Amino acid sequence: MQQIRPVNNPAHIFSMFGPTSKAFTAGMSECGKSTIGRFVQKLYPRVVVIDTLNEYKNEKRVSGLLNFVDAIKKVKDQHEFRIIYSFPLGKSDTKEQFDKLCEIIYYLGNVHLNIEEVHNYCSPANIGYWFSLLNTGGRHENVSIYSSSQRLAMVHNNVTSQAHHKFIGQLDNHRDFKAAAEYFNDNDVRALTRYNFLHKYNNEFSSFNTKILI
Repeated sequence: MQQIRPVNNPAHIFSMFGPTSKAFTAGMSECGKSTIGRFVQKLYPRVVVIDTLNEYKNEKRVSGLLNFVDAIKKVKDQHEFRIIYSFPLGKSDTKEQFDKLCEIIYYLGNVHLNIEEVHNYCSPANIGYWFSLLNTGGRHENVSIYSSSQRLAMVHNNVTSQAHHKFIGQLDNHRDFKAAAEYFNDNDVRALTRYNFLHKYNNEFSSFNTKILI
């Protein structure tokens, strides 16, 4: 039986994040995933955010791969930068463009990549070469990754299995519950309410409410 430790101050959880850490968060819409993601971003000086759902409206964004390349060229030698990237709407090759972006991130190195709704860029049966390499070998280039998704069952196992930190929030789909049961006790997951998360790291389990991160 999993022993879950309630956490009133999650500073200890996030103190374990390092330059090569990978994290994955799953949960339904508006359950608190982005709150965790934004908190993790603050831990890193060099950040690239893939803004899938237009959640960073108040920040300057880059759209289109060529524009992203230009933006990277301007900041690649800087100690600190923040780039919000969104793919142009209505494109049929978004997954291919995303994998090219991952290639750029790999060779850039020393950067934190935050991917909103990662299931848009992979599937249980398919993941791009460079995105797969980032998850398995990005540590060699000091690339850290935070991925989130509303649909856990639709995410490639390479993403979830390689995540050192796993966060599970409120779910509402039987396939997602089944996928979450690979890492967490099913009853504990089904009991989660809005803004409450379970966290797994090194086979240790904790729980917290994302309101304390705001």
